[in-house]
Amino acid sequence: MLKNQLLQQALAKTEQGVQDKASYDKIYKSGLKVIYNKDTFQQLAQSVAQSKNPAQDIAKGIVAVLSVMAEKAKGTIPHAPLLQAGMALVLDALDFMEQAGLGKIDKSVLDEATSAYVDAILPLVGLTTGKLNAALGQIRDVSADPQRMAQYKGSLK
Repeated sequence: MLKNQLLQQALAKTEQGVQDKASYDKIYKSGLKVIYNKDTFQQLAQSVAQSKNPAQDIAKGIVAVLSVMAEKAKGTIPHAPLLQAGMALVLDALDFMEQAGLGKIDKSVLDEATSAYVDAILPLVGLTTGKLNAALGQIRDVSADPQRMAQYKGSLK
């Protein structure tokens, strides 16, 4: 159970969007086992203690754990629960950081960790900045063209 109220709220918001609870729980529990494994935990704690930017390092470390898990699962882990469970693991690690006296978690630290997590996790699920920008460009092109917008709106009926 998270002790930091801000992190509790972020976890509630994360879990609110979970549709595949069974996969989410399995990924989250497996991630906790890896993170709190004696060897991994010691390495994580030491890394956070020595880090100049622990929020970013936590996020990147969680993505590294998820990457190993996804590799071992040979592509069978569904992306949505992976993304959501990963965020929950980031929140858990941030709470640990605060409880261990390695830093205070406030909104700016949470925002920084979240941003670093998103930046690091998207390539793992096949999304890159280039792909996202291309998709946004296509959306802009369609929305700027009245004829294409009419076709789109007609397809929704």
